[in-house]
Amino acid sequence: GFGSQAEYGIQDKKLSEKDPLLATTQYGISKVASYFSSLSLCKLYGIKSTWIRLFDPYGPGDADYWFIPTIISSISSGKSPKLTSCEQMWDFIFIDDVTSGIIALINNEASGIYNIGSGSVISLKKVVEIIDDIMGNPINITFGDVPYRKDQIMHLESSIDKICAKTGWRPMVDIYTGLELTIKKASIL
Repeated sequence: GFGSQAEYGIQDKKLSEKDPLLATTQYGISKVASYFSSLSLCKLYGIKSTWIRLFDPYGPGDADYWFIPTIISSISSGKSPKLTSCEQMWDFIFIDDVTSGIIALINNEASGIYNIGSGSVISLKKVVEIIDDIMGNPINITFGDVPYRKDQIMHLESSIDKICAKTGWRPMVDIYTGLELTIKKASIL
């Protein structure tokens, strides 16, 4: 099953599969409920189960309302996106690395809970600056026009030690390359 980093809620540390589930959003709460329900059913019927907690995947074809596609769209239309101060530190992972992680789990017949993320963080501000740099647009981007939400996650980082130890998998696409591929496939360059 596919879960989400949202299951962990707001925790200011690198998150491992052993950390408590403290979901604060309806999305996170529904993922926690799905996790417990699906694993209970698998146990009841003697089915091996694997639950993947995805950290922030991105790449070509992503929904246009997510952070990275919104930034790309705004810059491509010559507009400065409406942003917080973008001090959040997040764990982004390119979609090709997500799929290779899933394949590694399948090939190794892994069961249990596994985080899939990059295992490192980057500020949202830096992500915006990289996108702007790749697109070569002279837009004056302003930060801080939008206030942080009360439940804003400021630090979102995965521990990928468990999947790496089980399968030997490691993310291969760095953030710059991933953003460049995302922008090129969006036919914006």
